[in-house]
Amino acid sequence: IDRTDDCVTVVLVPGYGIDHSVFAPLVHELRDLDRIVLFDRRGHGDSDAGDVASYSLDRLSQDLEEVISEFANANPVVVVAHSLGGMEILQLAGRSPALFGSLIRGLVLVATAASTGDQNEFVSARPIGQAVHHLAQPVATMLMMHPEITQPSSASQSLVGALADHYFFGSHSAKQSIKQTVAMLEKVSPDVLAAMVPIFQSLELRSGVLALQDVEVAIVVGEQDRVTPASLSLELHELMPQATLTVVPDTGHMVMVEAPDELVAQVRNVINHV
Repeated sequence: IDRTDDCVTVVLVPGYGIDHSVFAPLVHELRDLDRIVLFDRRGHGDSDAGDVASYSLDRLSQDLEEVISEFANANPVVVVAHSLGGMEILQLAGRSPALFGSLIRGLVLVATAASTGDQNEFVSARPIGQAVHHLAQPVATMLMMHPEITQPSSASQSLVGALADHYFFGSHSAKQSIKQTVAMLEKVSPDVLAAMVPIFQSLELRSGVLALQDVEVAIVVGEQDRVTPASLSLELHELMPQATLTVVPDTGHMVMVEAPDELVAQVRNVINHV
C-alpha cells in the first residue's frame, strides 16, 4: 500500500512458517496510513526458496535490510516484526547499527526473543530420527515431546494443524484463525522449515539491543505463548527498559490475529512518537 512519497513507512515482517497474509487484520485497521510494506521471506508465501543452505539469520537479516532500503525512500521506518522477524531485526541491529535511530525510528517486537536459552519448547528436544526425516525438525520434535496433541481438533485436521493449534494459539482463539495459519504453514516446504531450525538452537542477539537506544520500541507478547514464552519478552524488556511492554491476556503466539486491536494500538503509539 503506497499513497505518497513523504510519510512514515511501516514494514510488516512475519514469523517462522508464516507469510504476509497473517497481517491482514492489522493492514485493515491501519488502512489510513500512507505506506505499508508487506513481503514474504525466502521460502515462504510467494517468495522463491533459493538455496536452503543460505538460511542463516544473517542472510535473512540482509534480505530484510534490502526490503527496507528499497521501499523506505529515505523516510522514517517503523518495523512491526513477529517472532523470527523480530530476531531478524535484532540481528540487523547488531550488524548495521547505523540504520537504527536514523532510518529505522520505531520497532514493534511481537512474540520474539533476543535469546532462547532452554525455555523454548519449540526446539528444546532431539529430533525423532530417520523415520520422520521428511518432516521439518520442529514438527518431528514436538510430536515426540507431546504425543497428546496428535489427535486434531475440528479446527485443525492435519498434523500441522494440531501442532499449530497447540503451540501457536491461546485458549480462546477462533477456529477460522487457526485454519488460516495452518494453510500458511502447509505451504512452506519441510526442507525450508528444517533449514531454519539451527537459528533457534543457537540464538544470541542481546548485543544488537545496544543499537536500539534511540529507537521507539514496543514489546508485545501473548500471555499463553508456548513458542516464545512471555518470560523471553520480559528478558528483552530488561535489556531495553525504555521500551514499553504489553502482555496480552488469553493470547498465544499469534498476537496479530488473536488480538489485532491491541497490536494496532501499540503500532499507532510508536508511529506517534517517531
